[in-house]
Amino acid sequence: MVLFKCPYCRTRYEVAIARLSFQQRSYARCQICHQTMYSWNSRNVPMFTLIDASEDKRPYIQP
Repeated sequence: MVLFKCPYCRTRYEVAIARLSFQQRSYARCQICHQTMYSWNSRNVPMFTLIDASEDKRPYIQP
């Protein structure tokens, strides 16, 4: 199990990787803040499952 936090609101997700037979270009949006939290162009496609929403709803941007 791999954990991922939205870089904007810190909502936690569990990530599983699916391997496709073709390359896919797409992105994932946070279910809480609706920002694009991750994008890819690969055969390895992440699948995000919401674990819990962050207690702190203020935007968080890493420097």
